[in-house]
This record gives sequence, C-alpha cells and structure tokens, in this order.
Amino acid sequence: MDPVFEAQKDHPPRLMVSGGSVFDERIRNLMSYALLWVTMATTIQLQPETKSRLDELKIHPRESYDETLNRLLDIAYDPEPLSEETLQQIEEGIADIRAGRLRSLEDIALELGLE
Repeated sequence: MDPVFEAQKDHPPRLMVSGGSVFDERIRNLMSYALLWVTMATTIQLQPETKSRLDELKIHPRESYDETLNRLLDIAYDPEPLSEETLQQIEEGIADIRAGRLRSLEDIALELGLE
C-alpha cells in the first residue's frame, strides 16, 4: 500500500495509507510534521522596484522567485576559495601593472600578426 498525504484546511497534512488503514498515531504525527516542515515557506517584503527587477531576471515566466534567487546566488557566490598560489599570482600581476610592466592588447596583437 502506498502512503497518501491528506491535507485539510487549518490542519497539517496527515499521512494515510490507501485502503483505509492508518499508521500508528505517533508515526503519522511525526510524518505529518516532517512534511509540514519540508514545505514551509518564508515571506519577505520587497519594494515594488525590487520585485520588478526580479521579474525581469526570470528565465521563463513560470520560474519561481525561489528558483530565480537561488540561480542568482549561485552566480554571485563561489564556494571554492582561491588558492594561495592564485592569490599570490594576482598580487604579482597588480604589482607589475603598478610598476608599468605591461603591454597593450594592440602591441601583443601586432607581435602575433593578428592585425
């Protein structure tokens, strides 16, 4: 028998088993509250301009705000930090620029015969 979730207005969803039998009351309550916890949502207040900007960033009209925000957060946050070697190379590059040790893109293109 497959479990079926039944929801009633103003009550958390209840876990039922088709065919009329019901899980042990404690198990059913635990599963009901687990389902309720998984499906919880948080309401946030947005300025109308912010909502309009989010609407413009949706990939398709049916993309939820949760999906849109998670996609944007994935773009903005890189969970893999730069290595010490990479940070050192960046600092060396900045020092080279400040010391005037650089070449223009045009010079490099001419040297490679790309123009």
